[in-house]
Amino acid sequence: MHAADVARQVAAAKRIGSALFGDAKPAPAEEAEAEAEADGGAARMQPLGVLSALLQLREWGSASRLMELLDGVDVASYPPVGAALCRIVDFLTKPAYATVSVGARLLPSKEAQKPPVPAAAEARPAEGGGSGGGSGGGGGGGGALSAGSTPLLALQAALPVLQRLGLHLHAQPLLFVRLCRLCVASLAAGAAEAAGMVQEVAEVALLPALTVSATNPGHVYELWRLLEQLPYTARYRLYGLVHARLEEGASPLMAKARATTADETKR
Repeated sequence: MHAADVARQVAAAKRIGSALFGDAKPAPAEEAEAEAEADGGAARMQPLGVLSALLQLREWGSASRLMELLDGVDVASYPPVGAALCRIVDFLTKPAYATVSVGARLLPSKEAQKPPVPAAAEARPAEGGGSGGGSGGGGGGGGALSAGSTPLLALQAALPVLQRLGLHLHAQPLLFVRLCRLCVASLAAGAAEAAGMVQEVAEVALLPALTVSATNPGHVYELWRLLEQLPYTARYRLYGLVHARLEEGASPLMAKARATTADETKR
C-alpha cells in the first residue's frame, strides 16, 4: 500500500509542468478517487497508528523496534507520526536551546543561569532507531529519552529521531531554525566530535527539509550561517548528496520540489 502510494505521488510530481492532451489527461473523477484512496491509505495502516501513540508517550525503544519492522516505509510522511517526531525533537533540544537562543542572551532567565548537568547524566534515544551507520547498533538503556543540556549533547540525543524524521522537518520552521542554531553553537564550542555530528544532522534533516520548504529567506540565512563554517569539501559533499536524492526521485516531496522548480524556471 505504501509503495503504491509513493509511486502515485512521484508520478503526479513528474506530471507537473507537462502538457497533457486528449485521452492522456486523467478524468477529474479518476483524480479525485485516487486522492481519496491515498488520503485514507495511511490511516488504514494500523501500525502507523500504534507508532504515533508510542511516540506521543515517548516510548522510543518500542517505537524504534516498530519502525525497524516497517522498514521501507517513510513513517514520518504520515502526519501524526511526523508531528510526534517533531515534538520529541523539540523536547530533546529545548533545554540546550534555552542557553543559546537570542532571547536567552537578551533576557537571561534563572533556568538558563543554572550550571549544566554533567555529561555522565545524559541519556539519548535507544540506538537502532535511525537509518544508516550513524546510529550504531546497541539499543541499551530501555529507550529512555533525556534532553541534552548542551548544544552538542542535544544534537546527539536528537539525531536518531532526525534520521526518522528527515525532510519532514520542513513542517516545523521554528524547529528547523533551532537545530541550525544548535549546530552553530556546537561548532563554536570546539568539541572534536562536533563537526561530524553537525554534518550528519545537516545531511539527514536540514538540507533535505530546506529543499522541500516554501521559499523562506530566513531559513536560507540560518542554514548558511552553519554551512559557511564547514570546510569547502564538507559543504560540497552535502550538496552532492542532496542533488543525488533529487535526481533519484524516490521521495514524492523531493520529486515534486524538483519538478516545480524546473517548471517555474521555464516561465
